[in-house]
Amino acid sequence: MKRILLLLLFGLGITFSNAQTPITVDGTQTVQQLVEDVLVLGNCAEVNNVVSPNNSSVGGDAFESFGSFDGSAASPTFPFTSGIVLATNGIDMVPTGMPLQGGGFAWAGDPDLEALINEPGNTNNATVVEFDFIPFVEEISFNYLLASDEWPTFVCSFADTFAFILSGPGINDVNDYDHDANPNTPDLSLDLGGLNIALIPGTNIPVNPTNIHDLSNDCTPGDLGEFAVPQLYDGAANNDGTTFYNGRTVPLTASAQVIPGQTYSIKLAIADRSDTAFNSAVFIESASFDLGGIDLGPDITISNGNAPCEGEIVTLDAGFSASNIQYFWAQDGDIIPDENSQTLEVTEPGVYEVGIQIGSTGAACFGVSNAVTIEFFPIPEIDIAGSEILCGGETNTLDATPLNLNELDADNTTYSWTLDGAPVSGADGPLLDITESGVYEVTVANNDCVETASIEVELVVYTVEFAEDNIVICTEGNNTEVVLEPIVEGLTTAQQAQIFYNWSDGSNGETLTVTEGGTYSVEVDVNGSCVKSAEINVSITETIQVSVNDVLKCPGDPFTIQATLLSDTDPGVTYQWFDEAGNLIPDENGPTLTVENEGDYTVVVDNQGCLSDPAVASVSNYSVDNCTITQGLSPNDNNDGDNDCMDLTWLNDESGITKMSVFNRYGQLVFEEENYENTFCGQDRNGNDLVTGTYFYVIELERESERLQKGPVIKGWVYVNTEQQ
Repeated sequence: MKRILLLLLFGLGITFSNAQTPITVDGTQTVQQLVEDVLVLGNCAEVNNVVSPNNSSVGGDAFESFGSFDGSAASPTFPFTSGIVLATNGIDMVPTGMPLQGGGFAWAGDPDLEALINEPGNTNNATVVEFDFIPFVEEISFNYLLASDEWPTFVCSFADTFAFILSGPGINDVNDYDHDANPNTPDLSLDLGGLNIALIPGTNIPVNPTNIHDLSNDCTPGDLGEFAVPQLYDGAANNDGTTFYNGRTVPLTASAQVIPGQTYSIKLAIADRSDTAFNSAVFIESASFDLGGIDLGPDITISNGNAPCEGEIVTLDAGFSASNIQYFWAQDGDIIPDENSQTLEVTEPGVYEVGIQIGSTGAACFGVSNAVTIEFFPIPEIDIAGSEILCGGETNTLDATPLNLNELDADNTTYSWTLDGAPVSGADGPLLDITESGVYEVTVANNDCVETASIEVELVVYTVEFAEDNIVICTEGNNTEVVLEPIVEGLTTAQQAQIFYNWSDGSNGETLTVTEGGTYSVEVDVNGSCVKSAEINVSITETIQVSVNDVLKCPGDPFTIQATLLSDTDPGVTYQWFDEAGNLIPDENGPTLTVENEGDYTVVVDNQGCLSDPAVASVSNYSVDNCTITQGLSPNDNNDGDNDCMDLTWLNDESGITKMSVFNRYGQLVFEEENYENTFCGQDRNGNDLVTGTYFYVIELERESERLQKGPVIKGWVYVNTEQQ
């Protein structure tokens, strides 16, 4: 009867309203792509063994009975924007009914669906998709709707049927179903290898056209559709033009309790009941088959007010464990080594997430969990600033301002002080003025994160001074270093280790080595809080050494001894001269001393009280003959050493000879020597003997000769006899 009516409808050219844009379909995707890319949601979704053991192609038809659909253009009339569709006809005719792709009887039905309608062997044109999956939630669910040509005419007897049969841990294979929604008939106890979750919510009644309709055609008592649920039938969708089917259910949800991490299987199946003419399809919303993920909870942040204190532990829990799952935890995108358990103890701020690996060979996958940001309220960092030394009569200020104040909530930071364990009244800020010694302790709290610090303050009285107010130092040459050392008294051994010296020249050693005279001061700072000072005047005087030469002079002639300072400058010193007996020669305080008598004369230099070492000049007389200018030389006369050379040593010592020149009677220069003493012995400048005769000399002196009362140039003659005697 149903087949005849269908032919009549097509034969009369009857069409239905097409006021809405129909959905579009795509039959080019494989069943694997449909399940993994369209149906299942989850970055780490584990879907395996995807197959379609029965469909139009298996039945020998040249069209596809499953594929994907796009309902975005048909929105909002069609409730799903995209998803997959399983039909008892070719999906190309799902939008408009054309082209005609009805299945024949060669396309088999499904025994599980036949069991659900209690009519073994009475289904045709079954489309079946099966796959295994691993959920990461305790309840899986997905959204679907059933569309069929059985509505509205054949809902009392023709139960085109479908099922979502779930199997796996915790799921019973044998379950009871109220296949006809009739409270007067017994439930069917069926072994479908799992649980059909395509049920009317809150019941065990399978979803099909006979169990859901609006009773527009009243069913006769005893018919399959007698006890239908009208609320789940979308009467407004009849012939709305989004699909070619005559009616459909409202969007429904299939759900079931599962064990996270375990492997489950599901069978999605739909088939015609009895005939192959009036067709049905089930539409499953894309990404609604949510395998879930791991919820690590909300962000734990300072702004959320749920951050713990630094040093505390936040435990993240993946929520479940399974023997075939290994966890990988990551911080700020980097995998944390050796953290592979269900939980992670977090002590550092960062963004945390957990990944999983299914089995020993699967790839590690992140994205199964939400990323959770974890922050920690900073604990106040306290290092009490202030001196541990309290100078008598002074006031110190202790400062407990946290070093990380910019990280804290300043408005919620509190302070409390104690002295030797007793509260300090009114002390509720970071600064505390103190006038007495003891152990001060401060407790700083910020958002219930507390830190305590203490400082022990000692009362200190001490003195700083130098052994003398003025120091005069006699030094020799360039050795002018003087070490200044202040005397600090009154400090304990521990306090002495806390001394800081600050000298007026900027140095900070315990002593100061100076090389110049002047006034020097030092500040002695004990632990940065108690400062005392002292000063000293330093006079550095050089001990200047002096030298004098031994003297040869002519008898009876006075001679001036010259004292020479062994330094570059004359600082205005005075001289002390002593005779051979060691007696001070009065009124002689200059650098020279004129003497007539032989003997040892001593001089000492006095530089502002710094006396040099004594210098001794030995004064002795030449022989009388050596104190004249000879008028005859006989260098070759029996080599007796007399009158061999012109000896003017005495004159050089007395007046200093700059140069002596010797000329022959023709005025020719035959000999010349600077600083002459005793080298002209009758030879010319080349060492050749001069001829016997009279020669003329010119002696140039540094100063006038007192003995000769001549100078600075002395001229005369000398007879040179070079002939052999």
